[in-house]
Amino acid sequence: MMLKAWRPDFSLNRGYYSLGMLGGVVGFSTGQQAIGFGANITAWGVSLDFLGRGPAHAHTPENRTWNDKQAFTLNIGYHIPINKFLSVYPLVGYSERSTGVTDGTNYDYDYDYEDNSVTRWNEYTANWTVHQFNYGAGIAIKPAKWISLHLVATRFAMYGGIGLNLGNLWN
Repeated sequence: MMLKAWRPDFSLNRGYYSLGMLGGVVGFSTGQQAIGFGANITAWGVSLDFLGRGPAHAHTPENRTWNDKQAFTLNIGYHIPINKFLSVYPLVGYSERSTGVTDGTNYDYDYDYEDNSVTRWNEYTANWTVHQFNYGAGIAIKPAKWISLHLVATRFAMYGGIGLNLGNLWN
């Protein structure tokens, strides 16, 4: 009877804008599993997440080759508010994983003239790549007016993050 009376208040999604940083496992339960980092943007209840991990030896300053891997996922979902401080959101998306070779003998340098730094970029060539449909769910917790916490579990990634609620910043 209680479930029959409860209905999500989707008006809570209006005026809610958030930017966040994510971290977790990408390529979950596969041979390309690795720690990845990414970002989240949420506006009007729609969440867009990106989490990725490039080759481990992309910047290693050695002239040799390595067997390497990379993975990323891109997901979109819509928040279903449970109450003012908690929402759940189903996610669908795209996942890509690959294994290949990072070649330290084939590299390029990126010069940053602002801070006089140099970054080495070793060439990564994928030998095997898989593209897959990704699905899962997330929970958004708003413990304070300006902060949101995200916890997400999908088929090929498990991650969490913290966001800054821009819609509440000036209210």
